[in-house]
Amino acid sequence: MTINLFHQLLPAYQKKGLILVHHTTKKRLRASREAPVTGWVRRKNNPHSGRESDRRSDLGQIVVAGAAIGALLVSAVGVIYTGRSVQVAADSVAAARDELRLFEQGQANERYSRGVEHLGSESLDVRIGGILALEQFANDVPTRAASVREILNSFISVHAPRRDVRAVPVVPKVSAGGFNPRPVAHDTQTALATLGRVGGPISLSYLDLGGAAFSGNYADSWFWATDLSSSAAIRANMKGSVFAYSDLSFVFFALTDLRGGNFESANLSGARLERTDLRDANFTNAMLAGATLIGSDLRGAKITDDQLAMTVTDASTKLPGAPSD
Repeated sequence: MTINLFHQLLPAYQKKGLILVHHTTKKRLRASREAPVTGWVRRKNNPHSGRESDRRSDLGQIVVAGAAIGALLVSAVGVIYTGRSVQVAADSVAAARDELRLFEQGQANERYSRGVEHLGSESLDVRIGGILALEQFANDVPTRAASVREILNSFISVHAPRRDVRAVPVVPKVSAGGFNPRPVAHDTQTALATLGRVGGPISLSYLDLGGAAFSGNYADSWFWATDLSSSAAIRANMKGSVFAYSDLSFVFFALTDLRGGNFESANLSGARLERTDLRDANFTNAMLAGATLIGSDLRGAKITDDQLAMTVTDASTKLPGAPSD
């Protein structure tokens, strides 16, 4: 009877067990599904927890922004400080340059004054030292080169022997003798050489400069009625210079620029003008007996056939009628 009762109740227990399992499973599923909802409900029921999180987030952003602004300010201050430092350094360099320029100008002016003073010395060595000091001044202060040129020009005019104007013939005569270099005073020769290095026109008329040596730039200079006999000029620039009524007998001019030179009534007898540029030169009434013009350029020169007949030329000489290059 008991067994029968068990068999009769077993289906009911099994059914009840299934129901229990089912309800347990549903509870577990319900619990897992409701878990996030429960959290949301918790936050909803406690609104202060969300605001606190937002406040913390905003505070972090403010801190980051403040740090960035601080870094920018520090960088800006650094840039400004660096800029001012660079400006101060530039000002210091400029001031140093001004001081150096003033110091150099002071030295140059002192050198100029000392050079001029030494030109009047009775000692030859001191005079030569004064000439060289003036040359250095002209190199250091190019804007004052003209004044140096005038001073040295005057020095030569005073110290070089004068040529007797009455001895200058209207029509030059053939010179006797030959190349005979005469000694020129050392200070005069030093001044001539310095003038060539400084460069520019000079005026040395009615002087006796026989045997002098010329090198450098003497363009557009005046040697009116000057005794230049037996003088020499090599690779000199005497373009446009005036030698009218001058004694150029037995000179040696080589590789020298004499374009447009005025040799009117000059004595060029026995002169050696070799490989010299004589284009457009004026030889009116000039004496050219025995002058050598080998390798020289006479194109455009004012010279007669009779004058050329007295000179020595060769195939390298470019005569006035020769075509231009």
